[in-house]
Amino acid sequence: MLVLWACVLIVPFLIPAHFYPLPTYPEELVTTILVVGFGIAGVFSTKRRVYVSNLMMLWLVAGIIWYISWFFNKKEVVSGALFYQIFWVVGFFALIGSSALIARIGKQQFSTLSARVLVFSGFLYAMTGLFTYYGGLKFIIPWISVDQSRLVGFMGHPNLSGLYLAISLSAFGFALSKKINRPLQLQSIVFVLIVTLAGVLTGSRAFFVILIAQCLFGAVWYFLLRGGMASSRACVKAPFFYQLFVLGLSGILFVAYPPTDRIISESLAEHEILNRQSTSEMLMGRYQAAGQPRLGEWRKIVQGIEVIPNIWLGVGPGSYPEFSVAADEVIDNPYRNGKTWRNAHNIFLMAFVEWGIIGCIFVFSLFLYIFYLFVKSEKSIENYFIWLSLTAIIIHNLVEFSLWHMQFLIVFLVLLTSQVKIYALRLTSPSLRWVSVVPVVILTIWMSFMTSLDYARMVYLFSKPEIGAEDIRTLDLVAQNSLWRPYSRLVMYYRLNPIATGIEGQLNEATAIAHWSPLNLVLMRQASLTAAVGESALACKRINRATELYPSIAATLDEELVYLNSQNLLVMLEEMRACFKMIDDPKGG
Repeated sequence: MLVLWACVLIVPFLIPAHFYPLPTYPEELVTTILVVGFGIAGVFSTKRRVYVSNLMMLWLVAGIIWYISWFFNKKEVVSGALFYQIFWVVGFFALIGSSALIARIGKQQFSTLSARVLVFSGFLYAMTGLFTYYGGLKFIIPWISVDQSRLVGFMGHPNLSGLYLAISLSAFGFALSKKINRPLQLQSIVFVLIVTLAGVLTGSRAFFVILIAQCLFGAVWYFLLRGGMASSRACVKAPFFYQLFVLGLSGILFVAYPPTDRIISESLAEHEILNRQSTSEMLMGRYQAAGQPRLGEWRKIVQGIEVIPNIWLGVGPGSYPEFSVAADEVIDNPYRNGKTWRNAHNIFLMAFVEWGIIGCIFVFSLFLYIFYLFVKSEKSIENYFIWLSLTAIIIHNLVEFSLWHMQFLIVFLVLLTSQVKIYALRLTSPSLRWVSVVPVVILTIWMSFMTSLDYARMVYLFSKPEIGAEDIRTLDLVAQNSLWRPYSRLVMYYRLNPIATGIEGQLNEATAIAHWSPLNLVLMRQASLTAAVGESALACKRINRATELYPSIAATLDEELVYLNSQNLLVMLEEMRACFKMIDDPKGG
């Protein structure tokens, strides 16, 4: 079990494979396999007992809320809701495994081992991230992009990388506290410098916010210990001052490192190894933005509440993109950046939109419960590390959505399990475990194989030089999988013009997918197909809307209209071209 838990903390975060149409699938697949194995190991950890925790009941309530919200917001495309179900099942296995692990080895040893693993994995992540940032990894893994101005790491997401590095830094503070009477060694200095530098180069504002929040948390924790034993206060004082040091070091690197980066980058550019924006320009640009996109999206939620069909149950799990685009139409001066928002970047607002008032109340109650656990928890150095890590994840989900990434959700659930009461349930018959586990193992293997096979087909066809009739049939076959239906169509929209036959059916499908997620390719295809069936007024409206939201698709949409017109369909080309929301239109963003 310890090995599986260590793998959960390391492996999903170090997978460099991210492919269209769902870049996160490889890491989610690996996480699923590891966590299911972790949960099964927990079931078989004792002969006649199964361990459960209070957190399982809360997880069950969350699942019920998601199901009810989905039931009253049923849509033809159910991919988003299916991913919620998968996340819930995997989370349940994580709770089973973590309950058994913590019950058997104890909270203290669990914290210590988790911290050691995170120190190792964080340093490895930082080193590979820096290696990639300066162009070295492309000689080993050709598909890795090295020209991004921000350090994205193997997760391919700078903000998630910043969170992971912040948690690793917290773990190292705990490790240092265990050696409080030993001199600071060179490897410690190297670790802090490398990991902190990688965190700064992510350009993640949340990274700095987390460090500040952790320092404030440390002050609160020390305050709560003011009446405790002097030895306890001394143990906490060391990691607290360490957090202050990391925050100060981050500020120094933010100011002082860009000149060094300029020298390195220019030298690498001369050898055609690197070609990207300078670090100083990236950092200044990040902080000049001042979070305007998020504020614009949050304003949209407040002012566009009228487009939520059921205020109590929201728009349904996985349906935030539909709300975001719909709300854009009813508010004044919406912020647009030519992208589809798939998450509100705030857990409370996200819960409100997708799960309604009931879901928002649940999340708020969960946070109150977590605060209660914090107040009541033993003020030990082991718990200090756990709560620092939980604080990082919670703060991050006030401005991001790391809990919608499976590996972070699992880490959060397992760490939180260490702070709740764990019960041992006696089994009347040991054979019950086999009866329940064997079907789960078979189902997990079968579903993982089939979904991975379909995913591999989509990835291959997306990158294939030419697409033929047999490839179209393959994509149609993949579309029969409810999980992959919209993603297979995204690949088709990207690679192929509309098929001249069966236009009505294609239009109906594009419209259904637009309700799932009104992405640029989806709205483009919906608009062109609407023009092809001769619904000029509606087509004009959809063309205008698509090019207003996504100005970059205008040229491709025009090409589709020209193609459909050449197929003797009902496209009124010149009339449709007049419907484009031109980029230089002052109202067009």
